[in-house]
Amino acid sequence: MTRYLIIGAILTIMILPYTQPVLRTAAASDREDIELLMRTFFDHLSSGNTDGILTCLTEPMLHQRKELLEKNPNYPDLLRKVYQDARIDLGELKVIDNNTMIISVKITKSNNHIRNTAFLCRKDHGFWKISEEVKSNY
Repeated sequence: MTRYLIIGAILTIMILPYTQPVLRTAAASDREDIELLMRTFFDHLSSGNTDGILTCLTEPMLHQRKELLEKNPNYPDLLRKVYQDARIDLGELKVIDNNTMIISVKITKSNNHIRNTAFLCRKDHGFWKISEEVKSNY
């Protein structure tokens, strides 16, 4: 019996290094997907594309912003004005679980005003979406 435990332990130690790249690849893939989501979201903000913004959101943020984005005819112009010539820098990505992550974002506007924030992203039907703005520093 002891011999089988030792053989099992040795096999586990030998196999473990080969499983690590798979985990790293999945994390890299999620990071790429979330970075693309955030850049797409920001592009929609700066162009005033309210329909595009909605495609980047999931609950509860979708429910909170839907009426404003769909029914306020002045909102696209306001977004274009606010985010004109602004840029984003994506920072740390914290893994909560396989379907939930938080990404920090620094938004620098044309007047050099910097806004640090973070967004909770969740998988919604297999796609990463923005669920909440969880930290904001103006």
